[in-house]
Amino acid sequence: MLIRPIAAGDDEGGFTCGVPTLDRYLAKHARGNHDAGIARCYVLVDETAVPARVSSYYTLTTRTVAPTMVASLLPGRLPTYPLSVIYIGMFAVTNTEKRRGLGTTMMRDALERSLMAADQVGATGVFLDSLSDDSTTFYARLGFVPVGEPMSPQPMFLPMATLRQVGP
Repeated sequence: MLIRPIAAGDDEGGFTCGVPTLDRYLAKHARGNHDAGIARCYVLVDETAVPARVSSYYTLTTRTVAPTMVASLLPGRLPTYPLSVIYIGMFAVTNTEKRRGLGTTMMRDALERSLMAADQVGATGVFLDSLSDDSTTFYARLGFVPVGEPMSPQPMFLPMATLRQVGP
């Protein structure tokens, strides 16, 4: 198994994670968005399969959040303008591979890449939107904190200072 950027020839259409939006994104938009620089897509593939079978994927991009959303998690005075964050927009593991630790492996990879990106361009943390109670529990175990009112999707934030301290 190998984590790498999505590539031509990957089996994107056979991916099923149980969330139609995530399945559809991989099949129809992931590679085009990756190639266009809209969001980088990283896949975990079995490269011995032809075409390479995608077992898990995530996307990274940037976005901004209102300082009031994350103020309690960041030290010191914050500006009044939006704060830059690394955004994990999509994150999924195929149904056949769930509960095998692939999600943790992929999230560690995403957080390592986020740290490297923040060192180059600056970001106050990593932000994502959790789609279920199960995923909220998973992300919380990795250090993410729900922000704002409880809702679905649930916004979650991991300060970059915390990530640097504890590591991915």
